[in-house]
Amino acid sequence: MTLIELIIAIFVKVFAIVYKWLHDYIVIYLVNFAKGFEMAIIVTAVISFLLYNLFLTIKYLRKLPKYYAIEVVDTYGNKTRS
Repeated sequence: MTLIELIIAIFVKVFAIVYKWLHDYIVIYLVNFAKGFEMAIIVTAVISFLLYNLFLTIKYLRKLPKYYAIEVVDTYGNKTRS
């Protein structure tokens, strides 16, 4: 066995131990922690979407005129009196 093969074998074993430790003690807990916030993230996204739609609706409603006048026109194009 050469020196390079020995170094590679040690590196692979150390990497396997570190990977297993990280997976067992850190990644699993982070995934479980994130699963607890799934519904909160969805609710936050829905509320922000609805608030943005409300903002756009109010913005465009302010541009509309304050009142409308209805004028009745007869078949000859004359405005009728009311």
